[in-house]
Amino acid sequence: MTGELIVFDLGSTLVDGPEKGPAGRVVAALGLPRAAKGRLHEALMTRPFERPGEVADLLRREYGATGDQVDRQVADVWAAQEDDAVPVPGALEALAGLADGGYRFALASNIWHPYLVSARKHLGHFFDSHIPSGHQFFSYRAGCAKPSPRLLEQVLRATGVPAGSAVMVGDSHTNDVAPALALGMRAVWVLREPHREVPALVGAVNGTAPRPSLAIASIAGLTDQAIAAAFAAAPDAVDHNPNPEKSS
Repeated sequence: MTGELIVFDLGSTLVDGPEKGPAGRVVAALGLPRAAKGRLHEALMTRPFERPGEVADLLRREYGATGDQVDRQVADVWAAQEDDAVPVPGALEALAGLADGGYRFALASNIWHPYLVSARKHLGHFFDSHIPSGHQFFSYRAGCAKPSPRLLEQVLRATGVPAGSAVMVGDSHTNDVAPALALGMRAVWVLREPHREVPALVGAVNGTAPRPSLAIASIAGLTDQAIAAAFAAAPDAVDHNPNPEKSS
């Protein structure tokens, strides 16, 4: 086994789900103000909800939701999320190929409980065979979510791997690439849906945002050679001021 660590994001990197996330679906179903969506999303991603009734209680307590429909609507979204995830094409094959290469693996994902249940239906057998449970970090259990570096810091502490020997693999520049590079890790940017990442792409090209160690179009392209190329790349600088001479 090599001393190098590959840290994987889950959503939109290894599994795909519906266009509309759980917070948006709950807010729409209950007729809550649209402004509540961001706050609810953060709560779902960073609080250890294990049952839909706990989310319903939160909505009554902190969002003023009332009526019997609260429990029903939350339960409906929860149940749907337990089946929403589907593997990204080529994900399991890429994981298996890297496992044969002897790499160490970890997970660092912004996720809530029912969607993790769904993802595990497809990939849980691989995770449990190749990733110790103490190296599987999920935001709702850890109490913090990317882009905060805390989730990745927990991964590095738990695995005992120095940042320079670890690479983050994810689809989001904001949540995966930037925090990994800021910690001194390498970062592979999986650009499956580049239209979602246009501002970050422009910033990376213009030098106003950190550049990934490697960019690939699909998780199917994550081979031994790709990981080697990522580790061979020099970590990008953290400070990306487009006009450094104007800094005060």
